[in-house]
Amino acid sequence: MSSMGFATFICVAWLAQLVMTWLQLQQHKQIMKKLIKIYHSEPELYLTSGRFTKFLRPAADVFLIVDAEDVVKDCRIKQGCTVFARYHNRKNWIGMTIQQVIASLDEDDKSNKRHSEVSLRKAMRQACEQALSLEKHAKRNRGKESLAGV
Repeated sequence: MSSMGFATFICVAWLAQLVMTWLQLQQHKQIMKKLIKIYHSEPELYLTSGRFTKFLRPAADVFLIVDAEDVVKDCRIKQGCTVFARYHNRKNWIGMTIQQVIASLDEDDKSNKRHSEVSLRKAMRQACEQALSLEKHAKRNRGKESLAGV
């Protein structure tokens, strides 16, 4: 292969990677906007997310909608090795509290259940921890707001 042919190949591969990355980011933004549009009128709901990637392993993205009582109202996951993976509802966690979800993840880790979903469990745990920290922050701010009006 000539050096010009190799350079052309590298340029085409790089451009393909840019396009695929752009498509993946658009999908990410689209699902976020969709969740915000669905739940924007409901008070005290939080959108949290988690992501886990590892070289040559399936990646996982998680979006959670959590209410003020730490109950999961909606859960969307994307899991896969390529940019063609899509977001799907994960209904088995809807209605559970964040603490119950974390306990379920711990149980799956201990029993090595669904070893293929390690990245999903790590992304979900990250989203749950973010939800718990958001709730603590919101409770602190709620107290300050109520005192500010006095």
